[in-house]
Amino acid sequence: MRRKTKHFPTFWIIIILGLAIVLGSFLIADLPFIQVKSQALKVIKKKTNLSNFTEYYWYNRDSSYFSALGQTPKNKSQYAIVDLKSGDLLLVDQDKGISENQAKKIVVGENPNLDKIQKVRLGVYKNKVVWEISFLNQKGELNYYTLAFKNGKILQKTLKI
Repeated sequence: MRRKTKHFPTFWIIIILGLAIVLGSFLIADLPFIQVKSQALKVIKKKTNLSNFTEYYWYNRDSSYFSALGQTPKNKSQYAIVDLKSGDLLLVDQDKGISENQAKKIVVGENPNLDKIQKVRLGVYKNKVVWEISFLNQKGELNYYTLAFKNGKILQKTLKI
């Protein structure tokens, strides 16, 4: 008597391979961020008592910084900003400056033809804590604004790249 064997359809093999390739490419694309995040969080946890991190930013300008928003034991929100080259750490109380959303509103208010905000980053520029916001205008041109964290003052504009 002959047994019937079921063959896994080629269609499903192709679908599974396709999904694996797509998911793998997302993981590979995020790998640098994951590595920098891990390195910076080790420094932050070693040098501070912050925990419960909720927001992360990777800023590259004159120097490279990684920032994380965490909570003190007294539930105060602070940004820890790590200089990735030196390992130096700067702590900034969240309530001592403008929020990410306030920074976005400033940029949107300044640019009526803004199409899409690309990235928002927190870092240090010319010894000041800053928000850097990149966006596309309706023509697809890339633009950057650098705002002072302390008061939202526009420190630099780079338009139509």
